[in-house]
Amino acid sequence: MKRILQSAAAAAALLFVTLPAQADDHRTMSDQFMHHVQAVFEYEDKRQYVAATQYINTMLHTGDMELSSYERATLLQSRGRSYYALDLLFEAAADFQAAIDTGALTEDEVFERRRNIAQLHYLGGRYATSIAAYEQILESGHPRTGEGRFLIGLTQTYAGAEDWEKASETADAFWAATAEDERSATDYRLLALIYEQAGDTARAEDITRQRNELFPDAR
Repeated sequence: MKRILQSAAAAAALLFVTLPAQADDHRTMSDQFMHHVQAVFEYEDKRQYVAATQYINTMLHTGDMELSSYERATLLQSRGRSYYALDLLFEAAADFQAAIDTGALTEDEVFERRRNIAQLHYLGGRYATSIAAYEQILESGHPRTGEGRFLIGLTQTYAGAEDWEKASETADAFWAATAEDERSATDYRLLALIYEQAGDTARAEDITRQRNELFPDAR
């Protein structure tokens, strides 16, 4: 079971890595800021994440430049990505929450950052905190909560917490929201585990049969 959940965690990590939205006419960046943030992006491109966080810390705390809310949110998201790359999961989650708290993010960006926060706590084994983060997103009523990838993230978090009843409910929702070609071998393995643990042996066996037919080379 642990190996299956670890595979699901790896899938969650891939969902995590997203760039902040580009500035538009309503959220501009100063030339001075653009010069400095470009250096941050170059550190990230070179995978020099410690250097990236140090540079951002200087920009956030020295007071040499007056930052707008959007500029601050951009830096916090960038530092969060670097913290994630350094396996500092909870520090990354804190930065994403701080970016949300600036009030400068769009509704869709808030959705993504909140989902990132939920994924980070899941990856760090804080299942109750992850579930609470996911449920906060559900309460927001954002239309993307009906998407398959969101639902499988919530499903695997319930599974991590061994809440098999909730996990099977969200697994049903994931299945209904996705077509066959949208489901991975890992998804099928996770669902089979959940239904087995929830006592629905017939459904677990059917899911396993479908997985073997669709992904004969998958382990």
